[in-house]
Amino acid sequence: MKALFCTVLLGLGILGLCSCAEQSEPENSAATTTVLTTAGTKATTAVTTTVTTTAPLPKQRIEKDMRFRADTDSVRPWGCTVVLENSSDEKREYTRKCRILDAETGRECQIREGYADETAKRFGIQPEETAELNLNWGEHYGDLESGKYLLQLILEESEDEEPLVCQTEIEVTAEGYVPVLSIAPEDVKNTGVTLTINNQTDVGRSYVYVYRLYDETDGQHRELLRMFDQAAQLNANNYAAPGEILELTFKWGETYGALPDGHYRLEIEMLADGEEIGKTYHADFDIG
Repeated sequence: MKALFCTVLLGLGILGLCSCAEQSEPENSAATTTVLTTAGTKATTAVTTTVTTTAPLPKQRIEKDMRFRADTDSVRPWGCTVVLENSSDEKREYTRKCRILDAETGRECQIREGYADETAKRFGIQPEETAELNLNWGEHYGDLESGKYLLQLILEESEDEEPLVCQTEIEVTAEGYVPVLSIAPEDVKNTGVTLTINNQTDVGRSYVYVYRLYDETDGQHRELLRMFDQAAQLNANNYAAPGEILELTFKWGETYGALPDGHYRLEIEMLADGEEIGKTYHADFDIG
């Protein structure tokens, strides 16, 4: 009888531990249950784990004694004119190096592939002195899309601490200055697409014969291929006059194969008349 009573107590203790374990699970657990419907009447239940990855915000120190504003009429997708004023009581130094952040998320815009950062030249500015600077970020980021951004001028850089910057908000209007690239859903196949380039009326632009394809599914940015466009070169189909529409057909089925369902980005470079460095443009499309 005594042994039976101990056994009962032991069983109740085990139940209590199980109950505590259930209660200790976080309320916002990442594990969710998804019902996947399949052909026929059978349904399969799968347990998935949601993992949210957030890119770190750029580290920085904001300088309050350097007034910094952009000339709104000068803002273009590739650069603008800014005014820098030293409101402190001592001489300060600055560079002409800038950084562009998305105004809504505070995250730095995507840097052009292959861009090599260099040590910035330093300049001096006296107390109460004002300097007008022409900034160009096209080589660093390419042309920006329409939207609001935080423009940061880097004053000091050090290997031991975050850069010292001053910043101002700018609003970019891309229309009228940059070509608009688009891929119509009916022009999408898993072995290739047709890209439509609506060139703006400012200048003519030449396609530089190299295209890159990225897998953007689930927020990634993975390069799948980089190819020289022999078809466009053979057909001499690479120049869009001001205001002209240019269509380019890309076929990667024979060299790369068919793409699975997902979200993708096609990137090309175009060289404007009178320029020596091409700028990157892109169009997104979906398969499936």
